[in-house]
Amino acid sequence: MGKIWCRRAAAYILRIILPTSLLSQLINSVLYGRSSIDGTMGIWINCVSIIIVCVISACSTRNGQAWSHHFLGLQVVDQYSNLPISGVRMGLREIAHCVDFVPCFIGFLWPLWDTKGQTFADKIMRTTIINSKMNGESSIFSERNVLMATLTFVDGVASGPCKLYDESGNLYFEGYLKNGFREGGGKEYDNKGNVLQKDINVYKDENSRQHRSDCWNF
Repeated sequence: MGKIWCRRAAAYILRIILPTSLLSQLINSVLYGRSSIDGTMGIWINCVSIIIVCVISACSTRNGQAWSHHFLGLQVVDQYSNLPISGVRMGLREIAHCVDFVPCFIGFLWPLWDTKGQTFADKIMRTTIINSKMNGESSIFSERNVLMATLTFVDGVASGPCKLYDESGNLYFEGYLKNGFREGGGKEYDNKGNVLQKDINVYKDENSRQHRSDCWNF
């Protein structure tokens, strides 16, 4: 937990703290001829600066990663489904980090002992941070905490045994994935657990495969 927290802290400093500081100094220099000013106007300039930086972070987000997350091998995902969050949600999460500053930056330290590794902003936005390249077996749950899939990941891509479940948590497919695609034979089940088909979805070439869903790539 400590290692990933250090990377999270570094990512936030690179993505938010430093750009906000530099931007506010630039605005102050252009408007007032000095890098910092006191009073209400100084507070407003700082607020505008951090909003601009948060918007940039949101716009740069791809697959649950702002630029600093990508650089440091981190990914922001939904705490229930493990799916990468959108850019809009990333922007709102950046703004929600304001609650982590009070009191005494305790929110930023909270992941060090929290079982889910969440800051206060993560708890508000229902997100968590993981290593961007998942390896090993992982279970994906819906927002209602219903098991949706059990997958095996290799360097962030689903490759290996998999089980897929419907919205009620009933197993409906069991087989293998290779590079995110269904590969080879598999079994489909009805909602009572009876086998409906065997050896389905056998693909002979790349062109015959279905489009790979983003949810099998982390």
